[in-house]
Amino acid sequence: MAINYRFGRGSYRNLEEGAEREWFIGNGLGGFSNISIIGNLSHVQSGYLVATLNPPVERINILSNIFDKVTLGDTVYDLSCQSKVDDDYEGFKYLESFELDSCAIYTYRILDTVIKKTICIEYGKNTVIIKYEIKNGNQHMKLEATPLFGMRDNNETDIIVEYDKDIDYSFEDNVVKLSNNKDNRYHALF
Repeated sequence: MAINYRFGRGSYRNLEEGAEREWFIGNGLGGFSNISIIGNLSHVQSGYLVATLNPPVERINILSNIFDKVTLGDTVYDLSCQSKVDDDYEGFKYLESFELDSCAIYTYRILDTVIKKTICIEYGKNTVIIKYEIKNGNQHMKLEATPLFGMRDNNETDIIVEYDKDIDYSFEDNVVKLSNNKDNRYHALF
């Protein structure tokens, strides 16, 4: 029997309330994806893809975050959520709902445009899949998704991977694929 969790705007009236609830999806190897229901990183271990290089240990935070922006007409809307020292990203204001079943689903509404962001972990592999579905309204729309790669030990803040030497980037059939080119142990797909 599958368990499905659904939260609406009443569950996250501000950044602090939204950060109190987190979701977790494991890959069966010791790797995982773990973020709050409003999309912010609540602690250093949070991330879209925390891969285990020597199951179940040696966890590496591969994909820490994704900063999403939507442009409708001439107006830019930031969907990102993160508390910072001098400012906060408050994308939860556009978050209509959050659902968790086998994948995490964020549904945003800006005017007459709906953006659905789905995050899934492939069981038995160090792979995360992020899918965007857009139902556009009457205005020209542009989505920018900027990944933040941590490439660090999951309990540290120091980078351990050199991007230009260790990461292979490819774009094929509207899918961006990132993987380590040493031994192909982890992937992030957009």
